Order: sequence, then C-alpha cells, then structure tokens
Amino acid sequence: MALALVSPEKSIAYGSGLWGAVAGEASSLTVQLKDEFGVAISASPSSLLSASIVGPTVEAPQATVGSVLTEIKRLVVQQDLESTALACSVEDQGDGTQVVQYCIERAGEYLLKAEFEGVPIHGSPFTLKVIPGTVDKAHCVLHGRAKNGHIEGVEGSFYINLADSYGNLAALNGDEKM
Repeated sequence: MALALVSPEKSIAYGSGLWGAVAGEASSLTVQLKDEFGVAISASPSSLLSASIVGPTVEAPQATVGSVLTEIKRLVVQQDLESTALACSVEDQGDGTQVVQYCIERAGEYLLKAEFEGVPIHGSPFTLKVIPGTVDKAHCVLHGRAKNGHIEGVEGSFYINLADSYGNLAALNGDEKM
C-alpha cells in the first residue's frame, strides 16, 4: 500500500502551545498530517514538517534594574520579522503526527509558522501570546522617594515593578507572596 501524499492545506495543528505559553516554560503543539481528502495520515512521510517562531511582533514591557520606568509602552518591532526567528524542534511521532516544541523567555506576541515542504499548514501562521512567568523577587525593582528612608510624619511613597525571572513585568496573583 502506497503512503498517501500529505496536503499541508488539510493538515491541522492542535494543543495548548498553539495559542500561547508562559515565559521560560516549555510548550508544545501537535500537527496531524492529512491527505488531500482530509483523512489523517497514519504513517510518517519521508519529509518533516518545518516550524519557526518569529517576533515578538509586540513586545511586553521589561523591568530594568536601576532605571525608573515612568511610562510603560508596548513596542512594535519595526524590523524584518524573519531576522528574529527563534528555535523550535519538530519530533516525528511515527504515526502521522509531529510534535513542535519551543521555549520563549521574553513575553510578547509571536508568529509560529508551520510548513510542510515549504507550504503552510491550515491556519499557519499562528499568533502566540507569551505571558510573564511567576514573579521572582530577585528581578523586581523598587522605585520612589521612600525607598531610601522615611521621615516620621512626612508622607512617602514608592512602587515596585514586579518581574519574572527573565525581566518581564508581571502582575502578582492573589496566591503569590513575595
């Protein structure tokens, strides 16, 4: 029995890593290769799927030790997205599925491109939203006049930029304690 030809346009991707991830944590998605009739291919073809992640197309704010962030802005990267490609691996499962794995440390929006022999699979490219990881007190930054001391009876103020292990600004969940 001959192996069916893969139709990239009919092949689909699924899994939690298809739409997003947490900064610094491994994520994955699965691609089910299908033939021209949309039938899942049960054996692996001789060619592998190729996958790449480019971006961030929108960069999340970063905490910088020693600097005062007076205004947090989202930065749209104005460069060729192909020049910022991130590594991801593709592992053939031997059953017509291929697992794409990646780990991104910087929060922001990325594009994941999945192609079979240079042709995008159904829905590719996909937009990934990478959110900051758990707050890491070693990467948090204290700002304000009151950080250097306080005079009794005089109002003082300070604020803290909470950040994860990679410097991505993060929000503190109700369960987390510093």
